[in-house]
Amino acid sequence: MRRPRLHVPTVVGRLRADRALLLLVGVVVAVTSALGAAVAPLAGQAADRAVVGAVRDAGDRGAVRASLPDSYDVPTDDDGGDAASAAGQVRQDAQLVRDVLPPELDAVLRPGVATVTTTPLQLLDGGPGRYLQLAFVSSVDDGPSLRWTAGREPGAERGPRPGTVRVALSGAAAQALDLEVGEVVPARDERGRDVTVRVVGTFEAADTDDPAWQVAPLALAPTLGAADGSTRTAATALVPPAALGDLEGALPGDALSRRVVFVPEPDRLTWRGSAALERTVVALQSGATGAADGTTWDTVLDTVLRDARSEVASARGQAQVLLTGLLTAASLVLVLAGRLLVRRRTGPLTTARERGAALPDLALELLVESA
Repeated sequence: MRRPRLHVPTVVGRLRADRALLLLVGVVVAVTSALGAAVAPLAGQAADRAVVGAVRDAGDRGAVRASLPDSYDVPTDDDGGDAASAAGQVRQDAQLVRDVLPPELDAVLRPGVATVTTTPLQLLDGGPGRYLQLAFVSSVDDGPSLRWTAGREPGAERGPRPGTVRVALSGAAAQALDLEVGEVVPARDERGRDVTVRVVGTFEAADTDDPAWQVAPLALAPTLGAADGSTRTAATALVPPAALGDLEGALPGDALSRRVVFVPEPDRLTWRGSAALERTVVALQSGATGAADGTTWDTVLDTVLRDARSEVASARGQAQVLLTGLLTAASLVLVLAGRLLVRRRTGPLTTARERGAALPDLALELLVESA
């Protein structure tokens, strides 16, 4: 039995005659293959960007807050300590709270910001509608980044008489409340407890991206509103580290809220790890992680992640439908092109067979063409 022979001129002639149709088939196959290979990585990148964007847009809502128990006490001058030890104790507790965070959650959070805050205090010197919250704000290492524009930061000298708290205001807050450096203002909290506020200086933020300013936004941007025909101005005053003892001595422990706030770093989040992170956040809030005794956790980060993953799932479903439609259309094009190619090859192959071409020879030629 003789071996099949390949008639190259015949093969080349048929390829030239059908080059447009073959080019169309090649383009459809190449485009479909490229899209199929690119879908998975592009979808993963888009999902990561969606999760990052959702957490970034959530802003302060996505922060993880640890509230220390009411029984917690900061050392003050009356306890035999000093203001520096009071501030240092707050920072130490911020670090201790961070140490109990689950590793997968700790990896996506910025360093904690410790706060000791009052409820809004009504200022009594200039009519109703002026409210000032007092807040000590500090990261693990230092306080918020700021520059003093008037007055000076209190030092280690002995503090004012009991019931007086030294504070600093941003320029915007001082203007909104009509306060100046050196003023001493009587104030009262929502339970009728009196405290005296002394303005020792004004400042401006050196770095507005410092997480500390996210924790106390009214320090830089006081609000002005109206209700029942009267205006309401609200701002936050910073309590310098040396004046933390003033605050502890002026108000009882139940008048202060002590929290450690952890702001997420959106760029560290991924869609693939969002489900596990959501479960970790839920477990943390329920106390299933064995966190510090008496510390309660509050955040909507789990809700933000869940909503982001739902949006990603919806978008992926729509993309899957679109891709399925594209593949179906490409398959139909290939089927039609194949049928047209078969129809155009039937005549030449029949003629070649009638002229004595052997079936093995024709099979070899078709095999070469298909390759």
